[in-house]
Amino acid sequence: YNNAEMHGQSLLSYVHPDDVERTRREVSELFSQSSFLGSYENRLRCKDGRYKWVSWSSRQYQEGNAIYSIARDISDIKAREEALNQAREDALAMGEARTNFLANMSHEIRTPMNAIIGMTDLLNTTKLDEEQKDYAETLTKSGEHLLGLINDILDFSKLDAHKREAEQIWFDFEDTLKLCFEM
Repeated sequence: YNNAEMHGQSLLSYVHPDDVERTRREVSELFSQSSFLGSYENRLRCKDGRYKWVSWSSRQYQEGNAIYSIARDISDIKAREEALNQAREDALAMGEARTNFLANMSHEIRTPMNAIIGMTDLLNTTKLDEEQKDYAETLTKSGEHLLGLINDILDFSKLDAHKREAEQIWFDFEDTLKLCFEM
């Protein structure tokens, strides 16, 4: 705006409607305190109708009869803040969705694995030659190992969702090591 366009206009006529009351309070506070130095932010309407964020640094001038202010365009800063906030909200929502997905998949994943292990156990009780028994036992151990991995992944997702506490479980290190080499 040029001087002629702004002459006789109130600052509030340029302020975004959502910021008018806050701006009015800030300006009133400037007039109510002697030698007050203050700052605030609001959105101002540009000549083309768009709004820009402005940061004001103001102080009383001539014993409270006027306010001297310097305004700085902070629209880019506000846009970056908004983008960062949106990215944070999106990341939190994605993390929550992942956690919920894993928690909901618990039953769907474990049920077929338990069926595979159970059927392999049944196979182990039938007449098999030594080579077949070795294969069936390896299949059983592999299924149990895979179910253990699935349980661990699901437990980590529960920890992430603050729905599970860590527990202490004793195990035979030698047996675990043998199992790893057999795999």
